[in-house]
Amino acid sequence: MTKRAIILLAVIVAGIIIATQLFPIANVIFTSLFPGHDITLIIAGKRGLIRGFKVCAYMFYPTPQGTKFIKVFNSTSSSCTISIPLKNLLTPAKAWYSLYSYHIMPSLLGAVIHVKQCGNKVKIITQPFAIPINVSNVINCKGFTYTIMFNNPIVKTIEVKPECTTTVTYTPEGCGAIIVTPHILGWYPNSLSCKPIAIATFVGPLEIRCYVAGMCAIIASESSIGFYISQPNLKYNLIRVTIPGPSITLDNVNFQIKSSASYGIGKADYCNAFQIYIKGQVAWVNWTVCYENPRDYSHPFQVICYYYQVMLTRIVACKNGCAVAPKLYVYATHINICCSSSGGGLCHPKLESNLASIFNLSKYFPAPVNFTKLVKLACLSYCKCYSNNSLDLGHYLFGIGINVGALVAIASTNDSDLAPLVAPLSTVNIAVECSASLIVWEILNQYPEANLAFYYSNLTTEYCINGVLYQLPTGVFIANYTY
Repeated sequence: MTKRAIILLAVIVAGIIIATQLFPIANVIFTSLFPGHDITLIIAGKRGLIRGFKVCAYMFYPTPQGTKFIKVFNSTSSSCTISIPLKNLLTPAKAWYSLYSYHIMPSLLGAVIHVKQCGNKVKIITQPFAIPINVSNVINCKGFTYTIMFNNPIVKTIEVKPECTTTVTYTPEGCGAIIVTPHILGWYPNSLSCKPIAIATFVGPLEIRCYVAGMCAIIASESSIGFYISQPNLKYNLIRVTIPGPSITLDNVNFQIKSSASYGIGKADYCNAFQIYIKGQVAWVNWTVCYENPRDYSHPFQVICYYYQVMLTRIVACKNGCAVAPKLYVYATHINICCSSSGGGLCHPKLESNLASIFNLSKYFPAPVNFTKLVKLACLSYCKCYSNNSLDLGHYLFGIGINVGALVAIASTNDSDLAPLVAPLSTVNIAVECSASLIVWEILNQYPEANLAFYYSNLTTEYCINGVLYQLPTGVFIANYTY
């Protein structure tokens, strides 16, 4: 009986192995149910599972010498799945745990490369990805399964040596090697520390006794808060930004996570300007995909494609019970934004043109501020009030934009590779994904002789989220009197 049981078990195991090799769906089901000590990636496109690809994966993590990027995986697969051993991620996971315990999930970053080859023409399809990694699962060797979709890939066609050609779709190596490498273009403030990054900035008239204003920033979630990577396509004048996933995610347990900060300007207040900000670290990365073939003397090295990413790599967080949220700070000050004055000391503004040409807001606040365009939200007559829950972004999950576009010029002073990209990247911010992220404001005009205009900054960068286009505001709000 025992012998029969052993034979039957051997037949079942052999059947499973054969089925997983011959039938992709069986392979997917088996690896999903039994991930073991690996991260099992399932690769799929719009028409179904994709067979034959290469995966290059990196992770960043904090060290005493600064934030580092390391390669954790580089391999090919002829099936529709591939497994990344959790032991490859152990060093970054332990570094994150020592700093934040289990409350921050860094992401596994990289690209999946699929090849379609016919004759000496090779179409190379690159799909970037960002997969949140629970450091607890890595340290405790608990694997999981994740599906990467080819939703918005980068497609490039190259020529290869004739003897290296085939007419099949298979692993991407062929007669050469495809290499994906991240190049750090710059850091804010540097790779070692965190500094202020603006969420909301308000500047009002000098005559504080004539109006009342208040603003509150709220970041709240039932489970997690993700800071999403912005991946801009710089080939177009109007930049389009895709979001492959988060760079870091705060908490993943079912507790209420909430962080908020507010400030109000009243009659007894000296300050007419304030800023709500977080403290974090930002990296600008150029990912380069190259094809190397020493035997191809005419094309031994070809740059297939490159793409830029803007990502938050560290953040100052505060713990509340079993949950962790970004720590929000408030700074208030007094700013003279008068362009001309009349009787009574009130200012005649020139906000209808371009406030950025009048003065530089960044020099007044802890976090740099950047905006290119002011949109009028309201023009309030005497005793009129205006309030709103948040800007209508068209996507309720992305209610707050982290204003990192203002940081690019600062980072470029120390990194010359970033200098040529200051102009296009100055309109690229970072989205925050959570259940409720809001900027709430209220403003009241108490001056009978002038209307109070209320503006916010709206950049023209387009964000592609799940195939739909949105705009992410900079969180800059201006109020002044009009005559």
